[in-house]
Amino acid sequence: MKYILRGTADTANSDWQMHMFRTHEILRKFFEGCYTPKDFYDRVNECIEDAKFFPDIWIAYFLPRLVYLVEDGHARMWCTQQVMLLAAGVKAVFSHWDEKLQRYVLNEGIGDFRFEFWDSCDETMLIPIRSSHLQLVVDTWNGDTMPMGYEKLEIDPWMNQFREWKPENEKHPGIVSIMYTSEENEFGRN
Repeated sequence: MKYILRGTADTANSDWQMHMFRTHEILRKFFEGCYTPKDFYDRVNECIEDAKFFPDIWIAYFLPRLVYLVEDGHARMWCTQQVMLLAAGVKAVFSHWDEKLQRYVLNEGIGDFRFEFWDSCDETMLIPIRSSHLQLVVDTWNGDTMPMGYEKLEIDPWMNQFREWKPENEKHPGIVSIMYTSEENEFGRN
């Protein structure tokens, strides 16, 4: 499972996937009016159903496919897919395609972002597996290094958690990837 989760930042941050099949446009429309972490959390929670056993698409590491489900208005997704959608939505809302650079860059007046993707054990599963759950941890939001007043903010639509991030609240937590803005005002990942 850990290997699969590593692709979350890559998928959420993929310029070529964001640039194809109107993905950027659909994400901007879906997250229209969202500006704060709570706005993005609420939009995903209101519009996406949790897929307890079977999602509408299986291991979907192709952003346009996830986005088309959202556009259809009936998406059941796993935690990994919800977190990818949320992170990609932030990128879509706060960046634009630069023809000269051939990549997405932050919009004028927007600060830096830094997201950590953490896995942990989902104890709600019939057979809890060590790295069976994924949540997004916000370290920096639009230049604010204390998002919503917290040192780090956990955004977890799957578990309905929007709170200060504390690794000790999770069972077997581990960081699997990072998505951030670079000095060139573009999103990067580790």
